[in-house]
Amino acid sequence: MDKGGGSSMRKNVYLFASVFVLALIVAGCNSAGKTGNAGESTVPLVKTEKRIEKITAGMIPQEIEYTTTYVRDNADAPWSFSKEEISGWNVPEHYKLLNSVWFIETDDARSVMPTLEERFSGKKGKFYIRFSDESKGIRSSAGKDSAGTACMLLKIFTTFDIIIDCNGFQDYIMDLYFDDSYVYKDGSVVLCYGRGGSFNGSIKVSADVKGSTFSDFLAALPATEEDLIMRSETYISYICFSDLPKFDVYSDDLIDYMWDPKITNTNDGENLSPELRWDVVEGASKYVVVMIDGKWLHMDVVTDKFSLESGAIGKNGPGNEYVGPYPPYGSLHTYSVFVFALKDDCEDYHMNFDTAGNDIDFIYLNLDKGKDGKKFNVLAYGRLDGHYVRYQ
Repeated sequence: MDKGGGSSMRKNVYLFASVFVLALIVAGCNSAGKTGNAGESTVPLVKTEKRIEKITAGMIPQEIEYTTTYVRDNADAPWSFSKEEISGWNVPEHYKLLNSVWFIETDDARSVMPTLEERFSGKKGKFYIRFSDESKGIRSSAGKDSAGTACMLLKIFTTFDIIIDCNGFQDYIMDLYFDDSYVYKDGSVVLCYGRGGSFNGSIKVSADVKGSTFSDFLAALPATEEDLIMRSETYISYICFSDLPKFDVYSDDLIDYMWDPKITNTNDGENLSPELRWDVVEGASKYVVVMIDGKWLHMDVVTDKFSLESGAIGKNGPGNEYVGPYPPYGSLHTYSVFVFALKDDCEDYHMNFDTAGNDIDFIYLNLDKGKDGKKFNVLAYGRLDGHYVRYQ
């Protein structure tokens, strides 16, 4: 029984081995049928290559990545071009648009800003664009605009301001935020923007746009005092002592109603107290000078002089202290200098320096009460308004 069982097992093993070898032979024959005489595959071979094109023209530099595909029929055949596709489209890794200023000059203002009225069509225009220095980053990718034109899709998480000067019309628009914008191979850009939570329009920036400076931007601001007052967030429109006699106050640090940035306590300033001069008031023994931003006190000085030199005042205590403007980014504030001519010392010179706990009427009422407790200690006053927009 044992021998018979062993013989049967050997037969089964031999049978299995024969079938396996036969299968290998058949597979080899089939394989030989799919290869040429040299035993090489006739299935087309494919390879890809990448290249980067760098474009520096215009406002926003670009890096376009192309993927080129080549094919051949066999190992001995030459490679043939198949197709080229854009596989990436981005701004350079370390590029920053923040805190930059750009200038556009055109023969057709409406071609730059289509939302302008028809009367601006075909009129020469100038535009200044100023980008904020605060951002949450930039996103970019390859894509197409609404017309199907290949471009870089751009999203910048920041805001910008624009000055428009065309045919006698001037406007200053603040805090526009980006919607999806488009950058093209020729260096041109379409900046799509919104304001107040909705889409407002676009600005078409050609490749020949010119870089500019913060000083040029300030110089281009609308120079009408009424416009600046209207846009100011802190202009003091009412004072209780407006019936008092008034004298003039002057400053070389005030240019077209804007304070020289050097007086500010910001990155583009030097924190220098402004140069000030005022008319002499007969009968005055002292002058009290304050600079106030709404209710924020930036300067209080008690002096018997008729002028203050630039940088003369520091943080030296009540009656001789100054700190320059440092408003929120992008907002227009008014820094008003009031000079009060006093007949005598007052009961209390105390003011809340470098805080918002001030009121110009309350300051006046304190000064108007002399040491003897009697009113009418303020003989006259002078006022000088200057504005400032913080970008750095």
